[in-house]
Amino acid sequence: MPGPSVGLVNVRFTQATAFETTAAFTLRLSNETPEPLQLDGGVHKIYLNGLYVGEGLSGDTLDLPRLGTATQDVTVHLSNLRMVTRIRPYHRIEELRLPDQERGLWQITSGPDEERE
Repeated sequence: MPGPSVGLVNVRFTQATAFETTAAFTLRLSNETPEPLQLDGGVHKIYLNGLYVGEGLSGDTLDLPRLGTATQDVTVHLSNLRMVTRIRPYHRIEELRLPDQERGLWQITSGPDEERE
């Protein structure tokens, strides 16, 4: 018998710092069984295009009706540095600018032939 499945409905970015971005993911959980399900909390590992980007935790109880769906908002904390290092092999990064409280920006540049440290 199939278990519940999860799909992404929406993403809202709520806060951002130089090192971390907080996002609210709206997830749709589907129950394909003829019996109602009650989920008591959950751990959601978030992947975008096959890349792990973060984890969301929920302590809420969610009632899934039989053969029905429900949505749940989950806060996810994304590491900006992890995202940059995971995206870099797929895209050539020429310049990355991050906020700096004193000078306004940090600037990281890389050319096509530079080795990654």
